[in-house]
Amino acid sequence: NLLEKIRRLDQELEDSRSAFSKLEDKTRDINEKLSKAESLNRSLQDDIDKSQNEQDEATVAVNAALQEAREESQKNAEKLNCAIKENESLNKALANATEENQQVTERLSNLEAENISLKCSIGERKEIC
Repeated sequence: NLLEKIRRLDQELEDSRSAFSKLEDKTRDINEKLSKAESLNRSLQDDIDKSQNEQDEATVAVNAALQEAREESQKNAEKLNCAIKENESLNKALANATEENQQVTERLSNLEAENISLKCSIGERKEIC
């Protein structure tokens, strides 16, 4: 009876050792998987950080390009406004010159008529009169 109890306890001890060994193997496997997962997480975080930095750099570059484009557009708008004002000034000068030309043309026509009248009065060119 005692011998049987000892054998049974020995068997239970052997079973416990076997189960403990299996648990140690599983623990090692889990620790290896956990280590791989942590390594993968670090790698993914590094990739995320790198992508974020690249995105930040791209955003800075785009904002700089937009600012440059705005400044260039502003300069072009100012140049266009100056050109419009100059064009308006030239149009006024052209209108004034056109009016002055009409006045000169009228004076010339009047002078030609007066010249013809004077020539008629002094007897030249009877055919014109």
